[in-house]
Amino acid sequence: MLYPSNEETICAISTPPGNGGIGVVRLSGKRSFEIGDRIFRSREKNKLQNSRTHQIHYGRIIDPRSNEVVDETLACVMRAPRSYTTEDVLEFNCHGNSRTLRDVLSLLIQEGAREALPGEFTKRAFLNGRIDLVQAEAVMDLISAESDAGRQQALYNLNGRFSKVITELRLEMIVLLAKMEANIDFSNEEIELFPEEAAAQSLRYLIERVENLLKTTRDGRIALEGYLVVIAGMPNVGKSSLLNVLLDKERAIVTPVAGTTRDILEESILLRGVKIRLADTAGFRTTEDLAEREGIRRTEELLREADLIMWMVDATIGLTPEDHKEIEKINQKNYVILINKIDLVSDLSLNKPINGGNKKVLKISSISQCGIKDLEELILRECLNRFAGSKKEEGAVVLRGRHEDRLKEAKKSLFRALESLNGRMSYEFVALDL
Repeated sequence: MLYPSNEETICAISTPPGNGGIGVVRLSGKRSFEIGDRIFRSREKNKLQNSRTHQIHYGRIIDPRSNEVVDETLACVMRAPRSYTTEDVLEFNCHGNSRTLRDVLSLLIQEGAREALPGEFTKRAFLNGRIDLVQAEAVMDLISAESDAGRQQALYNLNGRFSKVITELRLEMIVLLAKMEANIDFSNEEIELFPEEAAAQSLRYLIERVENLLKTTRDGRIALEGYLVVIAGMPNVGKSSLLNVLLDKERAIVTPVAGTTRDILEESILLRGVKIRLADTAGFRTTEDLAEREGIRRTEELLREADLIMWMVDATIGLTPEDHKEIEKINQKNYVILINKIDLVSDLSLNKPINGGNKKVLKISSISQCGIKDLEELILRECLNRFAGSKKEEGAVVLRGRHEDRLKEAKKSLFRALESLNGRMSYEFVALDL
């Protein structure tokens, strides 16, 4: 397979598809200004190749073959290395008509540029050393973030916070390795330059720091994907009605027939900039219906992944033996008990501790919407407490599966090094894993 050369000048439309007020077409590479001058006519008759860096010029895009005006535009000059890719970069700020942008792009390709592959500008920034791989990944995370938390964490990574922590950890490991190798080099001199206990203490410290980073993996998932809230309970207690109320739209089918919901129905909402994933589930009951049984099985799987479980109870029936049985199964999870349909009862005393527990009990009505605001506050509070309760390495959070996998590998190697040290094996074996 032939890979594109970094010597080529690339171009692309850098704003989202569709029409808008402004659309940006970007070039990057050695010939950016030369190619730009072939289609751009400055009002002051200045050449882009002669322009100073970080200057904007007003002018027109002209088709050099027909001499027709394609658009009125601003041309922004960014000379190497003071640009996103560290190469010469030229950006045309055009009117955001999709047809116009395609015409400008076609002219650039006609004059010698190549259309960029997806992510190629960021790839060049990485290959040219302006950003590292974590920062390159953070660009995509920042673009696709749907919540304030996800955007903030991606921005931290883009600014190098996560990379800084990893670099510090790596440096500490290199220093420890150097000390161990010094012991190996002078082993015949019967001089212990670095005592075993000091080495073990350093290894335990490094393991603790890696473990602290790994503990933020769930936080990273919540930041990017959202806080998973699962609505569960027996059939016909009002789970689908609650989903519709929280979404403020008729998303789930609601009928008096038990077992209407047979599959997981998931939607997202934003509460003060925090993304919440709401899942409506099949009601728990003994049934011979194969589709409903499969829905219950999937619900049980989802409950294991949930960040918060809202177990719903019908106020007109109260807590049943089946409720107690299922609640016992999720007793180690983060859950709240919702007493729904309180508009149908006059006296409610179901807010007492259940099975001696101290779990939260909230009374609501999906019909009258009583208690819904309190429920939203509770969901938001539980989500924010999740972040506040995590011990973070200087605010660094693991956002991607790749980062988690590499940290787990590092942890295994550090453990093997510690086991070798505790087993009185020579420093060569310890150094091998380190």
